[in-house]
Amino acid sequence: MASPDDENVLPTKPAAGDAALTVARAGLSALPLVGGAATELLNAAVASPLQQRRDGFVNRLAERLLALEHAGLLRISELGTNEAFLDVVLHATTLALRTKSAEKRTALRNACLNAALPSGLEEAWQLVFLNLIDRFTEWHIRVLKFANDPNTWLARARISPPPISVKKRVEPGPPMEGPPGEPYEIDEYMTREQLLTVAFPVFAEDGALLEHVWKELVSAELVVGELGHPAAGPAAHHARRHDSFRIGTTQRGSQLISFIEEPTV
Repeated sequence: MASPDDENVLPTKPAAGDAALTVARAGLSALPLVGGAATELLNAAVASPLQQRRDGFVNRLAERLLALEHAGLLRISELGTNEAFLDVVLHATTLALRTKSAEKRTALRNACLNAALPSGLEEAWQLVFLNLIDRFTEWHIRVLKFANDPNTWLARARISPPPISVKKRVEPGPPMEGPPGEPYEIDEYMTREQLLTVAFPVFAEDGALLEHVWKELVSAELVVGELGHPAAGPAAHHARRHDSFRIGTTQRGSQLISFIEEPTV
């Protein structure tokens, strides 16, 4: 099913990124015999899909900006003098051309919408966040959003929350002296890795991918803690609540999520 980013509504002006295609066309046309045919092949195989990708991104952005204006949240006539907004749009549009992921293009488009609003987010951080979206995969974005609010995510996905903890039987070790001790039970809490596997079953078969994604999110200071840490603490267990999972994004991680979420009209 086509995503909104792939819809062509209005033609747009050629972007600076098309310069490479122009050069390629010129070079191919100069070749004997095959130049004309090769140029047409390049137009059909590369230029047209890129144009569609760019047009879909820009047209959908324009639709959402109009919706925000109709809601009284901004004035489109003032955006032309908003240098910070223009920087974000130009950068995001370039990045949108470089990804086939509709999920990432949506995140980039939402970043443009939030840049048009008085978010209070420092201009430098807006560009830093755009570069992170460019570098990250869809899985980085999904895991980050899940980590920010696991309980809401599970509810929206209609996934029943797993038990926060289970009883684990522990056999005592051999005593130094005297009779052996009795077996006893402890609460073994679900780890972040286990909870993420419940949300994203693909990680059950590819734990290395989850580890890689998590390490990069930690390195970017968007999440904290280890995958092996509990996803909930004793307080949640004693309250017998199964909607109290906590993984934890940093303030920067929460800011990034807000920046790529679609503004509410």
